[in-house]
Amino acid sequence: MKTYFILPIFNKEELVNDVLQGIVDSVAGNYKVVVVLDGCTDKSESILLEFIENNNLKEKFDILFMNDVHEITCLNYALTHIKLESPDPNDLIITVQDDVIIQEKNLDTYLFGVWDQIKDLGYLSLRLGCSVHSLNGTLNES
Repeated sequence: MKTYFILPIFNKEELVNDVLQGIVDSVAGNYKVVVVLDGCTDKSESILLEFIENNNLKEKFDILFMNDVHEITCLNYALTHIKLESPDPNDLIITVQDDVIIQEKNLDTYLFGVWDQIKDLGYLSLRLGCSVHSLNGTLNES
């Protein structure tokens, strides 16, 4: 099984490095980060490329480009890209907004556990005002 992170970025040069580091630090297993640069006019792209090179992560990142479109269009574009890789149906796909810094370690392992416990779960969202914390193996929202 593999974890895919989809990260659309639009002019977030001040956060890109921390967002990327949060993603990389949150993964315990096999992963790929699909970044969609959405018409960036700042230094987001150069910061991304420097992060990948400095951390020797070229094989872990795919970079796609869009021309200043909506975040949903970027997500769909990245999902199409992932589908072309013919992922395992048990793979996990996590969308991350470009201003979210993940602090949870082993997030992929935890979410695979949730996924395994709820067999008919089709979608798990950790977005838009929902903070999810793992405390003694339970899920708590705040």
